[in-house]
Amino acid sequence: MMMNSDNVIKAKLIDEIYQPFFDRKEKFFGISRVTYVNFGTIEAREFDYDYSVLGIGKCIRRDVVEELNGNLYRKELNKCLDDTMMDNLTKIKVFPSMVRYEGMLAMDFKSDVNIWPWEKFKDRGKPVCYSQV
Repeated sequence: MMMNSDNVIKAKLIDEIYQPFFDRKEKFFGISRVTYVNFGTIEAREFDYDYSVLGIGKCIRRDVVEELNGNLYRKELNKCLDDTMMDNLTKIKVFPSMVRYEGMLAMDFKSDVNIWPWEKFKDRGKPVCYSQV
């Protein structure tokens, strides 16, 4: 499972929503829905990318990573890693299974110091009330 330092997922995502994907031993799966949270103000926006697996909570089976010799990303990049990883996976014919869910189970905290700051996400999706419950 891949996570970034500014991501938080709730246990329900793994324990309930992901469990059937683990049971089927899916090669690659993840979510397209995320709640962006402004770290300073706790403003929040819920957004669904529909057909794109996000970096947060993305799962790739070990044998797939080994088939790529651990080279999931282009080493010279420090942005757009998810897109380049998808390119590498599709070259070996590994395609994602989309995990659908409702509620606030995956949060990506943003500020002005992120590579992709809050300003880029403040108008995406719909505003929601961020809750830690």
